[in-house]
Amino acid sequence: MGAINFWLHDTWQPGPLGLTSPYFSRVNRLHIAPKWVAYWINPTGTTWNYWAIKYTGSLYVPWSSIRVGVWVDDGAYVKLCNIDTGNSWWRGGPPIFLMTSGTCTGAPGEYSVEVGYLNYWGAVALIFVIGPATGNDAYVPTIDGAWYCPNFRWTGAQQGTCNVAWSFRPASAGVPHFRGTNYTPSSTDDGGGSPRP
Repeated sequence: MGAINFWLHDTWQPGPLGLTSPYFSRVNRLHIAPKWVAYWINPTGTTWNYWAIKYTGSLYVPWSSIRVGVWVDDGAYVKLCNIDTGNSWWRGGPPIFLMTSGTCTGAPGEYSVEVGYLNYWGAVALIFVIGPATGNDAYVPTIDGAWYCPNFRWTGAQQGTCNVAWSFRPASAGVPHFRGTNYTPSSTDDGGGSPRP
């Protein structure tokens, strides 16, 4: 709900990520694209390849030194604070976790964020992750708060995976979350704010 998060493939599961929140998977569904992408694609086509989308919005960031990462297949870029990978798109596939670090001067606060995605063919994957520059905390932000992992592997052999179960934390806990105009985040669950998205 209000997160940058999708993973679609006909056979591959998001293996290293697991099938529990905050990840969602559609299996055995060929040539499926998110509905907002389908508007731009020939609905009579037999394949939906070579398309791109871009998200722009506002993200509350509680730390000045940050890490951002994406699980991606095929390409992505991130613009947040002093991070700008737009001139050199991250490329991955099969799905791969890529990350970088940066600073948000004046944090905590609300910052403009832009995330672009490109699909060539095959698997469709983009999951945006953010955390402080030190430690093992990681968050998948939503509009009501964030899915939280206290033991995320930012680097190493199992990079991009959570060593424990994810849990949801509301925006009121001071976690990174997307900000919506005229929207009040829920204090108890994801997707429960008002007016309902």
